[in-house]
Amino acid sequence: MLTSLALTRFSLFAEAKLDVTTGMNVIVGENSTGKSHLLKLAYVLSALQSESSEETAPEIHFHLDERIAEKLVAVFRPDILGGLVNRSPDRSPGRSRCVVHADFQGHVLRFSFAPNSRKKVVIEAHTPSKTAKPPVMLPPKEALSLFPSLVGSYERRELPMDETYYDLCRKFQAGALKLSQLDPITSLIRELEAILRGKVLQEHGRFHVKTHDKGKLEISLLAEGLRKIAQLAYLLLNGSLCRGCTLFWDEPDSNLNPRLIRKVAQALLATSQAGIQVVIATHSLFLLRELTLLNRSHAVPTLFTGLEYHNSGVVAHQDETIEGLPNIAALDEELDQSDRYLEQHLETDRTKDLERDLEPATASPRETNP
Repeated sequence: MLTSLALTRFSLFAEAKLDVTTGMNVIVGENSTGKSHLLKLAYVLSALQSESSEETAPEIHFHLDERIAEKLVAVFRPDILGGLVNRSPDRSPGRSRCVVHADFQGHVLRFSFAPNSRKKVVIEAHTPSKTAKPPVMLPPKEALSLFPSLVGSYERRELPMDETYYDLCRKFQAGALKLSQLDPITSLIRELEAILRGKVLQEHGRFHVKTHDKGKLEISLLAEGLRKIAQLAYLLLNGSLCRGCTLFWDEPDSNLNPRLIRKVAQALLATSQAGIQVVIATHSLFLLRELTLLNRSHAVPTLFTGLEYHNSGVVAHQDETIEGLPNIAALDEELDQSDRYLEQHLETDRTKDLERDLEPATASPRETNP
């Protein structure tokens, strides 16, 4: 699992040092503050570190400088690798290179590259891990309805999407494990199936949910929020997600109504409780509050990362509570709207009360009858 990340001149970040907890990690900030970039980078680093634990580790390690560059370009899709170097002005000599340093419970991956780099990075430190497990990245849009056509299309054609969708669809190719292999996470799968009110099935390359009351439904007929939970359930069923893995999820609240956001929050907390590291990026105050409310009765190690944009680049702040972060514009606007709404509502009530008080009293029947 990823435990810390230090960046110099990467993307929007001039300088950043971040801790990552084994439980729930929430990245929050307004648009264009690098939430998705931070999430994608952490995913790429985790994926590359897990490759060193596979049978092809010696070959991968030998070509790691090319493999890192290849994966970064495939996920971020810059014109060249050097396009990921932060270009904010800095008078310090020798600081034009991007440097990335990741720590995985004592196993280190550190590399750098210049603005003109294309196909290689410079490996400065790498201690392979034999126990690292492949991570899972869930993009903002669910991918169950895109499977399996996306896999073949991505391999044959140039598509306007990053490689996280392709990586995810490849994980869907594996069939469900036997029940005996699911013992450690059976309760989590049951919680997700309770939210779905059914079980996720793959038949002839297509996904369905066998519901308790409506029979078998094609995955495309479910609301998008339920499809997001369904893909999480299937990744647990086929072993792609297991204890010790890391789940990265970009904007799990995207295109969801509050009721479904509550279900997603329940799913995230249950996933974290099952021993799976969770890292999400969001700017939804509703989701943040829901996670906070749920976590009060189900204590899970939680770390919030707030991103703010300054002239020198994006600055990251961290705290164990959302209240401990400095002012985050995306949250301030929602809070300000809530205050304005309540103030207007109270003002309307006061006006109605005043109008009632000024109305002439209605004569009683005893006063009107002779």
